[in-house]
Amino acid sequence: VSESDITHYLDDLPTSEMFYELLNKQLIQHNYRNVDGIQKKIKTGEIKKYTDYATEIENAMSNTENIENQSHDIIGVMTKYIKKPNGERYYTGFKYFDKYGGVPKTSLTILAARPNVGKTSAMVTMIDNDIMNGYGVGIISLEMLDTDIIQKLIAKRARVNERKVDLKDYSGDEEERIVKAMESLEKAKIRIIDNSNIDIDSICRLIKKWDKQYKLDKYYIDYHQIINCPQYRTSIEKLDYITKKLKRLSKEINKQIVVLAQLNRESDNRDGEPRLSDLKGSGQIEQDADLIILLHEENKTSYEKNAIESQMKMIIAKYRKGAKGAFYCTFYKKYSWFDEVIND
Repeated sequence: VSESDITHYLDDLPTSEMFYELLNKQLIQHNYRNVDGIQKKIKTGEIKKYTDYATEIENAMSNTENIENQSHDIIGVMTKYIKKPNGERYYTGFKYFDKYGGVPKTSLTILAARPNVGKTSAMVTMIDNDIMNGYGVGIISLEMLDTDIIQKLIAKRARVNERKVDLKDYSGDEEERIVKAMESLEKAKIRIIDNSNIDIDSICRLIKKWDKQYKLDKYYIDYHQIINCPQYRTSIEKLDYITKKLKRLSKEINKQIVVLAQLNRESDNRDGEPRLSDLKGSGQIEQDADLIILLHEENKTSYEKNAIESQMKMIIAKYRKGAKGAFYCTFYKKYSWFDEVIND
């Protein structure tokens, strides 16, 4: 693999936990244990490019035997990691994630908010982004009808008020955009089921069936706390079991599973942003989830009659293979659309 092939995939070094895990394993394997210096240079920006990293590794191993073989081994591992975004990660349509190659393919993702904040619309935006990226999507809804979700997708894609789509009360120009949206969605690879009584074991069987039959890429479940789990009595036991099952399933099928969840009422009674502790059944969810996104509505401004525009903060409360942080979206309720605010 040439240097140009490597740097084509990644100019800037990743700073995730996975990177440091690889770095430590490889250097320790070759009896070079003083990795703190290299890690510090990466974090401070002294080492920025893959070529700088490779040079540093080669210098670090200059006093060991078989340096050519050792360097080749490390470069091979790092090349495999660097290429991972294309084959082992999903693009999301959100620059916050996509500038680092997207999110890991095998991951349990939790998208949480208080009721009526917009988590279903956030899910719809994520699904539409997936479709535009060419991914196949499976949706299991325990709360909304399948027709309601499709209606939201049409409104988002056509940029037509969802209420107008529902009542079929739209202008000629709007109708043309709706027809185009419907035609594009008909070509999409989507499976959807609405069943408020489905239990967690049936959900897992269904996802496995879809995965084998339709080769879908991502799965969405709306929402966590209302999934049935008849073998357990207490809510904590149910939530723990459900979370563990979905985590194992994600690893088994090697696909991302996105699960919507509600935050506790206490988050409404406290000023400030939501926290991980506001998640119902937060202990097991926090432990098993790879990525947790908390939605926080910062303000609302009416910009035209019957339309509301809200500033939403997408809080990355946990990211096992990335950095915690936040990014902002403008939420157009009438379109069920979360539009990321890009700050150059």
